Amino acid sequence: MPKIQLDPVTAARMRSSKEWSEVNESGKGSEYVVLNNASVIKNSVYTNQLETFRSQVTQTLEEDWEFGIEELFELEVARHCEQNLADATINSMTSECHILLPYPPVIGGSISVDEIWSELCQPSSFNTVNRLGFMVRGGNKGLLWKREILRAVETIAEKEWENTAKRRQLLALKKWRQEERPEKLEKLYEVRNVFEKRRDAAKSKLNKVREKRIANHTEDLQGLDLAEEDFAFKKYQVGEDEDEVEGKPMSRADSDGDNSSASGSDSGGESADYECDDEDGKGKRNEERMRRRAEASKLREEKRRKKKQMQLEMKMQEIRVNAERGKVEEMKKKREEAEEKSKTEEEKLCEVLVKQLEDRLGKIDEILENLQEEEWEEEEDEGGLIDEILRKGEVEGDGEVIVGGGGVKVEQMTILDKLVASILGAQPLQPGTSKEAHWEKVRALHEEVKTEWKAEFGRLPPDNWNGEGEGGGEGGGGGVDLRGDGWGGDDDDVVVEVEVEKEIAGGGSVEGSGLDCWEDGEVEVEEEKEEEELILSTPNVAKVGGKGLRPGGRIG
Repeated sequence: MPKIQLDPVTAARMRSSKEWSEVNESGKGSEYVVLNNASVIKNSVYTNQLETFRSQVTQTLEEDWEFGIEELFELEVARHCEQNLADATINSMTSECHILLPYPPVIGGSISVDEIWSELCQPSSFNTVNRLGFMVRGGNKGLLWKREILRAVETIAEKEWENTAKRRQLLALKKWRQEERPEKLEKLYEVRNVFEKRRDAAKSKLNKVREKRIANHTEDLQGLDLAEEDFAFKKYQVGEDEDEVEGKPMSRADSDGDNSSASGSDSGGESADYECDDEDGKGKRNEERMRRRAEASKLREEKRRKKKQMQLEMKMQEIRVNAERGKVEEMKKKREEAEEKSKTEEEKLCEVLVKQLEDRLGKIDEILENLQEEEWEEEEDEGGLIDEILRKGEVEGDGEVIVGGGGVKVEQMTILDKLVASILGAQPLQPGTSKEAHWEKVRALHEEVKTEWKAEFGRLPPDNWNGEGEGGGEGGGGGVDLRGDGWGGDDDDVVVEVEVEKEIAGGGSVEGSGLDCWEDGEVEVEEEKEEEELILSTPNVAKVGGKGLRPGGRIG
């Protein structure tokens, strides 16, 4: 749990003020006293006075802890320190006696100090926020102020990271379209030309090797002695020997001839019947009729036999055709196998190389076609949309430069500048460090935080930030409530004041303005009725008890 460290030597001056004269002298008894270099302090009376003063401070802080702590921080008589660093902090201070007061369990009515401190110590996923969180925890401000200011920083960081991711995607897409894709297309065309030349060369070599093999095979055939070989050529087709020629299917003309001859014989027989004289009688006519019937039956039987023979011949012909087809395929397969066996290793390697090169060319052609179609589609769309989005984000995030009186250029403060100024303004003055050196260090830290933020998120959040990378209207933080719970403000506008002080020897003057005048003057940024105004001044004495987020100011 954090503790409040008081310097009693300076705090002794507070006992005479009206504000601290009405404190209750009865102590709570739960706090304890730490005496630094106790061997030097031997006066027990002074020790008793220190204990009494500790009780008075404790009783007063119990009435309104946040208000009292703000006043102690304002008077620079108290410093915030963590429990594990209390001894080291005490040893670094110049005063001999110190009071170490723990925070109460609950502040702001019902807010647990442990929960607040646990939230403050929660690490962030962003390096810049972690660095600011370390500064917030060590600053001389109340815990409620620290919690709300760190919440605001974390919210802005999360939204800016989303916008940064979108901008990076757009930048990557823009780079791909304008730089990487043209380069890839050019390289692909060059690679394609190389592969095409290699493919053509491999094909040429393959053809030469194949022609050489065929020529060698032809020479081998020509060298064979075929004089003693007998070759027989069939006169007729398969299944058409001389003996079976008569078994061929008859033509329609032949069939008609047979029918006509049969009918002619019938008609001739009938006329003979009429010319027969009576002595032949009826028996001869019956004999002739039976003879004609026998001949007709014989002809019908012959026709049936020829028809069956024709059907059988057709089946045999189909079988022979299938057999011949199978033989042809088998011969083709054997010829391919023989050709494959006769191929040399060089020819096989050439064939494999040609196939590989053709496959690669096919893949390259496919990629080129896709890239070219994508480029043509983008040319038909609106071209400057990505540039417009990126330009808008960059202009809003870099901080606007305005021209003030006398032509002096002043960089307008962003919401990050205001938050960082409030955080750094609450940093305590280290023992042995002059105010000039302190504010010089604060100014350098401010620039470092801005640089680190811009490197991590790509830009600075604009003053009219609303979490979307666009303006949130006129006025302030774009929806980031810097008040939160326990701020004590009702409907009042949030006022952000940053005060710095420098002792100018011999009467100095402010040579700069804006962020460069940490050690030269006071910058107050007020937000009222959604209007902003920059007020530059050079006070020699810091304002005490002011209202707002400025270091040392009180809320309410």
